[in-house]
Amino acid sequence: MVDSVYDLLMKQKSLTSGVSGNYEIKDIRPHILRHTYATRAIESGVSLLALSKLLGHSSTRETVRSYIDIFDSYRQNEVKKMNSALCF
Repeated sequence: MVDSVYDLLMKQKSLTSGVSGNYEIKDIRPHILRHTYATRAIESGVSLLALSKLLGHSSTRETVRSYIDIFDSYRQNEVKKMNSALCF
């Protein structure tokens, strides 16, 4: 599963400052919330076209480019489910 907002914040903080610690609301930036929104939408099965429109992107290509890592992770999980169902 893709990281939670808190996990993303912890990674960002450790990469930028080298120090781990607790976060406050002021540390949560709109971009992280937007990324989490898109991630949860993808995990919930929202169509690419609908998500693109919800995010205000000019095309689905922009959405895919922005969230390709999430789409790849989600696709891999779905393939694993299918393999289990088919007994591979």
